[in-house]
Amino acid sequence: MGWLAECSEAERASVLAKLAGRAYLSAEDLKEAQNTIKMKRKKAVLIKDGDAEVWVFFTRDDGIIVSCRGTEPTKFSDILADLKTYPIRHPRNGRVHHGFYEYTQLVFDEILETVKANRKNNENVYVVGHSLGGAMAVLVAEQLTHEGIPVKELRTYGQPRVGNRRFRQHLEGCDIGAYIRYVNNNDIVPKVPPTWLLFVHGGRLMYINHHGKIRVNTFWQRVKDQFRGIWQAAKQFKFFDFVADHGMPHYIEKAGVIAKDDK
Repeated sequence: MGWLAECSEAERASVLAKLAGRAYLSAEDLKEAQNTIKMKRKKAVLIKDGDAEVWVFFTRDDGIIVSCRGTEPTKFSDILADLKTYPIRHPRNGRVHHGFYEYTQLVFDEILETVKANRKNNENVYVVGHSLGGAMAVLVAEQLTHEGIPVKELRTYGQPRVGNRRFRQHLEGCDIGAYIRYVNNNDIVPKVPPTWLLFVHGGRLMYINHHGKIRVNTFWQRVKDQFRGIWQAAKQFKFFDFVADHGMPHYIEKAGVIAKDDK
């Protein structure tokens, strides 16, 4: 099955979170960071069109990881993509966020070409992303399966809503082994676009509570936990908890703690 597929769930969560974070790195910074996760099979490939960026990583045996970069506050086109909230018809079913879909189309053809060129022995394909990159990851995974490439796992971190119920139903029928969606306590981004625009979430929720532990909670338990998170932050004079909780380093750190506890 391969190294990444044979890892424990917690170890794989930690590795994929780190690779989602590396989508933000430049080629120079990535070269320095490669020492912490050994990617021996092939040099990572950067796919870029305008400000839309994706890294494709290769594990030392059979893993291909497509990592979509999230929003950079200094890049106007990223912010513009986030703001194009109105839903458009998806080519196969339902409606999706216009900006997220448009950004994904800028890079998808090259993603497909890169994955096909390096998938000679039915290597497992993983798709990950944080924030805007998480929304792109959902759309990339759907398109890969449409092209006949199964996705072993789709993991997103602080991902906004992508489409309506019909799109979610379509996604559930795609050849995606697991769709796992992480939300860190009061992270504001998973709460947009609003549900009154008919956007909904999909996947299996992994909610990280204010203690930094993943818990299966009801809606009202999560609401109470979020208030606890706000109160704890306020006692430390941190009044923008909903912004701070969105940072990718928090997701990486908490996935690592979970992996450590699981060993």
